[in-house]
Amino acid sequence: MVYWTIGGYPATLFLLTQGSEIGSIIISKPYQQLHESDRSKFEYRMTLYIEGRLFSSVGSELRDVPEDIKCMVAAHGIEMCLGIDDYLIGDMDRIYLYKHPFPTPDFPFLHTVETNIEDGVIILSLEQLTNAVISPETHYNIGYHAYAEAFIGTQKRHNLSFGAGWF
Repeated sequence: MVYWTIGGYPATLFLLTQGSEIGSIIISKPYQQLHESDRSKFEYRMTLYIEGRLFSSVGSELRDVPEDIKCMVAAHGIEMCLGIDDYLIGDMDRIYLYKHPFPTPDFPFLHTVETNIEDGVIILSLEQLTNAVISPETHYNIGYHAYAEAFIGTQKRHNLSFGAGWF
């Protein structure tokens, strides 16, 4: 598979930095603190992750998820797994985004984050995630929550452990 680059950056990150408030926040937070070699690794993984995952909006209007929103969501998992090989977090290949808190068949009350390891699904409320990215000092970051839960769940599923006390 060939990935386009613009100005030396994968197209995904180039689009992310071009005039998007969320994009500049994402790039400035986890990305800017990385060493140059880790930045290249982050860019490469971000592009492959976004191309290899289904991002879908859920609600009354089904729309394509913009690239900057995909990057905002994916940056959490990429950052968390930068030091390991399985940055795709197993088979967690579908990310569904609601505009607001949502009920699901498994949890029939309003909530903001859900992972389903068996189905390979992460579901997030975009409102809460965006607030946490823009104002991390006042909002709980459900992006890190979802990816941590997915990571731990996929490791348990494959009977992998990190040593005593992890699970």
